[in-house]
Amino acid sequence: MEDRQTMASVRRNETIELTFEAEVQVANPMREIEFNVAFREAGGTEVVLPGFWDGGSTWKARFAWPRDSEWQWTASSSPEDAGLHGRTGAFSVQGTDDSTGLSIRGPICIADDGRHFAHASGTPFNWLGDTWWMGLSRRLPLEGLEFLIEDRIAKGFTVIQIIAGLYPDMHWYDERGMGDGGYPWDQDFNSINPAYFREMDRRIGMLVHAGLSPCIVGFWGYFMDFAGPDVLRHHWRNLVARYASLPVTWCVAGEGLMPFYVDAHRIEDMDEWRRTRSAAWSAMATWIRSQDGFQRPVTIHPTDFGRQQVDDPTTINFEMLQTGHQGFPALSNTINMLEASLAKQPEMPIIISEVNYEGILESSGPDIQRFLYWSSALSGSAGFTYGANGLWQVNSNEMPYGASPHGMAWGGPSWRDASQLGGSGQIGLAKQFLDTLDWPSLTPSPHLVSDHASEEDRILPYAAAASDGTRIVFIPAPAIFLLRRGGLQLLELEPGSRREGFYLNPKSGEELEAVDIVAEPDGTSFMPTPPIIQDWVFVLRP
Repeated sequence: MEDRQTMASVRRNETIELTFEAEVQVANPMREIEFNVAFREAGGTEVVLPGFWDGGSTWKARFAWPRDSEWQWTASSSPEDAGLHGRTGAFSVQGTDDSTGLSIRGPICIADDGRHFAHASGTPFNWLGDTWWMGLSRRLPLEGLEFLIEDRIAKGFTVIQIIAGLYPDMHWYDERGMGDGGYPWDQDFNSINPAYFREMDRRIGMLVHAGLSPCIVGFWGYFMDFAGPDVLRHHWRNLVARYASLPVTWCVAGEGLMPFYVDAHRIEDMDEWRRTRSAAWSAMATWIRSQDGFQRPVTIHPTDFGRQQVDDPTTINFEMLQTGHQGFPALSNTINMLEASLAKQPEMPIIISEVNYEGILESSGPDIQRFLYWSSALSGSAGFTYGANGLWQVNSNEMPYGASPHGMAWGGPSWRDASQLGGSGQIGLAKQFLDTLDWPSLTPSPHLVSDHASEEDRILPYAAAASDGTRIVFIPAPAIFLLRRGGLQLLELEPGSRREGFYLNPKSGEELEAVDIVAEPDGTSFMPTPPIIQDWVFVLRP
């Protein structure tokens, strides 16, 4: 039967939504009916996607494509339902909506080099994320969401890490986890709540429309115990059906190898528990990929290394690292873990996905954030995710978040005040500067500066070089006296060459006046002395 929605036309990367009405009523549609739609391009490409139950007898399916093309679709259901099964239609994809870069450049994928991200158009995608774990809760009003979106877009952020309702730091069905449409599931995990996900649609849509790519975290890891794998597979199938047409990335779970906060002592053999759990996460990642006809990139948020949360690292496409919240001591650990991951197989993009939330443990201010961003960017990371204490859990003056299950509260300012902490702006300036360069070609090059960070001392300069010859050196404040003594040299320059270099103030984004850098016969040149004792970034032009 040809559907009345036939021959609709949408723009490139615009979602088309198909609506169906089941004719047979069942007690639990999500569990009793499997509904899929196969989309076939005239040129032969086929994409099969799950549909989702949207309450009552209503089912929907969503699709988007980055290129002009003609499509036909066929719906199927098991068991067969005349309102769902065998329905067909067609539509075209033509033109583009130039309202945001995401609309023009398309969904996020792994770049050809295997180490970075790119849009479907091939344009590099520079991951600068923020952590809004509980951004779908009603404690963040829509006008607050609009405020945060505008602020982060202005600062150059590109990704929001956000959880689909099954949250950390609370028991299931805690009132703090309620969204505008209630909870995502009923309390016994018998059925999803479509009203919750319709409100999630609105918030995720706001992010995408503004130009922010959602990294959707399905749930916190201990929901494997609370709900069980069958419920979590249904949860993920619903998420894929609703959001795979958007420029998203998938995060299987948060802190995959962490038991619920007060339950760890009940596990008799922790090593065996971790082996079993890592196998379960590999299976879940494989399940997500089997449901997603678009094959959006998949990862898992870790307790440390992402690839250690799964027993088969080939089931994820990029690796997240969580490297600590201890302030200054976590700086070395971050780069040590990054370098360890870059040396492992299979190769994949590495993201610093959680470290030193600004303000957490009364620490980790803008100086820590600057160090983390610049040191990781010049050491081979594919991106960085910032976090602010008070924002990740959506604290407010009217409704302080309160105690965690372990009995203490993280405290912190309100989400609005946390969003204005200085670190977010300063790493935004760093990302915006890198965007002016061929940043995907930056290669860690510690050998190009005389004194550089190593595993023995991470609070020393970091250097990287781009394919066009541009060099960048980050000099953290504790290492600035190397410059005052005239002891920091650029190495491996062409003897006798003259190039321009300048200092970038990483606190303000100001570029100081350029100076000539003349190489000695041995290919070295002392770096100039900056005017103030603080962090600096030195840029040597080609």
